[in-house]
Amino acid sequence: MVYAKSLLPQIPEDSLTVFDKGFLPAEILCGLTMGARNRHFLIPAKSNTCWDVISGTADDATVRVRVSPQARKKCAALPESWGCARDPGPPCAGRRNVSGNSVHVSAF
Repeated sequence: MVYAKSLLPQIPEDSLTVFDKGFLPAEILCGLTMGARNRHFLIPAKSNTCWDVISGTADDATVRVRVSPQARKKCAALPESWGCARDPGPPCAGRRNVSGNSVHVSAF
């Protein structure tokens, strides 16, 4: 994670960064979207990812992900939560793939 954090300044504006499944460190994701203009992320969600639906439907919603107390203790600048869009992907082998992204979310 230290290496990923060190790459943040090199990510250009007007870009989409794709992360591996289950990569949800708030410090990295918030730093990515807050650090420059129009930088976004896409993450395939794990089946046990927890979020609160803010608006939309169960399949296509704006959600809030809480930042853990441990993460906020490490980085006091982190918000209590951050938002992303929950998007259903195409079914694969009978299972529905879901991803989280920051593309359609306004500031919380």
